[in-house]
Amino acid sequence: MKNILFLVMSFSIASIANIFLMPFYVPSDSMMPALYVNDRVFVDRFVYHFTLPQRGQIVVFKPPSDKRIKTHDPLIKRIIAIPGDTIEIKRGQVILNGQPQQNLSVSQSPSYQMPIIRIPQNYYFLLGDNRNHSFDSHLWGLLPRKNIKGKVIARFWPPERISLSPL
Repeated sequence: MKNILFLVMSFSIASIANIFLMPFYVPSDSMMPALYVNDRVFVDRFVYHFTLPQRGQIVVFKPPSDKRIKTHDPLIKRIIAIPGDTIEIKRGQVILNGQPQQNLSVSQSPSYQMPIIRIPQNYYFLLGDNRNHSFDSHLWGLLPRKNIKGKVIARFWPPERISLSPL
């Protein structure tokens, strides 16, 4: 009887956790140094039903429609600009709302340029932390809010790198 009760409780807890949390496998080095290839993270799928995505958050999302994107699997990047912001990239600097950004989680300065754009309502601009090795908004454009599946809240694998967000 104890074994059955334990199984029922375990299944119930796992089912409830699955409603709110989604495990995600980091498939590339585009988020280094914050996240490495093969890291596993938990994604809060519920948070954006009550709050808006914010700058600096790492999110998992459905890729936008773009012929250059060869996968339908979810991707992971950091939100850099939100609706109403302006963003440009020049001389190795990400410039947000006219201010150069100093981000300690970035592995290297961008080696590309991007003209200034204003982020419209319900869209976001995302970059990988590994700026020069990330297929992100500087290439495929803005991401619709509806494509964002959730916010990364913790790394649970590998054990020596377990951590809570912010990453």
